[in-house]
Amino acid sequence: MLAGILSQARRNNARDDITGALLVRHDLYLQLIEGPDAAIDASYGLIAADDRHCDVAVLLTRDTGNRMFPGWAMLDDEKPSMA
Repeated sequence: MLAGILSQARRNNARDDITGALLVRHDLYLQLIEGPDAAIDASYGLIAADDRHCDVAVLLTRDTGNRMFPGWAMLDDEKPSMA
């Protein structure tokens, strides 16, 4: 399922000028998305409505001026969790 989400995110993000990263640790998923405000709002709306996601929440929004992940439509940083 994660591979499908990443594939779809990369396609949509490249189209919508969105970059970012997805960090996965066991059952915790943290996503950072950056780009034009309207594109971010639309992307978040799709994420929140997607039944593959649960307990979606915005933790922080701010304008940084520069992107942290300018070369990544969606960086995948999946590491094994400590038991």
